[in-house]
Amino acid sequence: MPVCTQCGRETGAARDTCLYCGGMLAAKPRGQLGCPRCGATMKQEIVDGLELDLCQACGGTWYDRGELEQHLAATTPTADDGDAPPDREFTREADRMDTRYLKCPVCTSPMTRKNWGRLSGVIVDICGPHGLFLDPGELERIRDFEGSATRARADRLETWEQARTAEEQRKDLMRARRVVQTELRRSRVGLLRFFR
Repeated sequence: MPVCTQCGRETGAARDTCLYCGGMLAAKPRGQLGCPRCGATMKQEIVDGLELDLCQACGGTWYDRGELEQHLAATTPTADDGDAPPDREFTREADRMDTRYLKCPVCTSPMTRKNWGRLSGVIVDICGPHGLFLDPGELERIRDFEGSATRARADRLETWEQARTAEEQRKDLMRARRVVQTELRRSRVGLLRFFR
């Protein structure tokens, strides 16, 4: 069955493009990937029930889309367990910061760099359709963050920003309605004066 090279879904239809995302279909699933960091061929291994691509040269790990979240859900304690570390500031060490934009090993497009969980200080390289790449040691730092009270603070911050955005949208809508009603009244008055 053909597999989409962009979203990775199998498509049973006899087509050249994916029904879901429009990507090109390939006759066989992808082979071994090249490491985005050092270019070495990554080895596929089963870790906690997930098939991950591990680089033996630099120690990086490629997670297909959604795999890291599954891995964290299965292996990371939550802050509700009572023995979680206290709320603290997570930062990234400046001397280790590598600001190069890596290329996705699946589509070779430049990946975006994003702070995991907004407050973790772990900058991960993400390709939206395909997955993300973690350098050595970043998984442990993400687990540390996910199990801390700081994760709960990040979730509260995101909820607050979403509520604030919704409130601002509501206010913008109310302002727009007032403007439309005012213009409607003005046009009615103008029409009444015209026909008198």
